[in-house]
Amino acid sequence: MIEKEFSFKKKNLIYSTSVKKVITLVEMIVVVTIVSIISAVGVFSTTLIASRRLQQEVSLIRADLGWVREMAVSKNSDFCVRFLDAHTYQIFEGDCSSTGNFMKEVRLRSSIVNPSPPFDITFYTFDSARPTPGGVAYSASSSGGELVITLQQQTRTRNLRIFEETGFITIE
Repeated sequence: MIEKEFSFKKKNLIYSTSVKKVITLVEMIVVVTIVSIISAVGVFSTTLIASRRLQQEVSLIRADLGWVREMAVSKNSDFCVRFLDAHTYQIFEGDCSSTGNFMKEVRLRSSIVNPSPPFDITFYTFDSARPTPGGVAYSASSSGGELVITLQQQTRTRNLRIFEETGFITIE
């Protein structure tokens, strides 16, 4: 509690007043309300950032896989993407072995949870020796001619579906 004394003179009369400053219940409710609104906005922003980060990384993988597919067609050469662990993948021209030409490595903040790394995705050229020319080969298990890659960040998950015959990629 703050107490102040004021005294002043007016026409030879002395007035004295005493002011006491106390926080009222209404002021306390207003402060608590403002703090709770700011906290709610902060929590919402944090979950929104995590969701956007996951979407960004799924889009990055889709863009890289699409680029690799286009490079395989335009250069008439096989290209391979090797998922080393839950957070890293590499791109090679040729195969993913030591004979392939290393092109790029990408580190993710999200985790690849399905299929379990390491696994390879090879986009191959229109070669008549292949069972489906211009398609995709996986080292991971696929079902129905599709490979589903699942990324997870915190509790959120997103899927990439790659079709074996065409190499077409969708985000789910």
